[in-house]
Amino acid sequence: MGAKLYCTNMKPIGAGRISVWVFLIPTLHFCVCVFVALSGGTWGYVYAFDFPASIIIMVFVWRLDPLFFFGLLGTLWWFFLSYRVWVSVERWRSQRRGNG
Repeated sequence: MGAKLYCTNMKPIGAGRISVWVFLIPTLHFCVCVFVALSGGTWGYVYAFDFPASIIIMVFVWRLDPLFFFGLLGTLWWFFLSYRVWVSVERWRSQRRGNG
């Protein structure tokens, strides 16, 4: 049996509910992907909007359906970014209140 360390005043960042704002950009991204796919539009704007991730996604999309890869991987990319921003803001708020 090992020693257990407990800290009574620390709460993990994000231990509560995730803000609805975290889901806003990924949802908009997915809607844009579906709109571009259904309208037969060009994926150039989506490539530019997803810039860092689009380089990696392009490897997979070269000859496959871009809706699947940009819709899935691009949306996950924006969820990751939104979540990281939310965690940073929550950490900053916690420090400003003196809880961290």
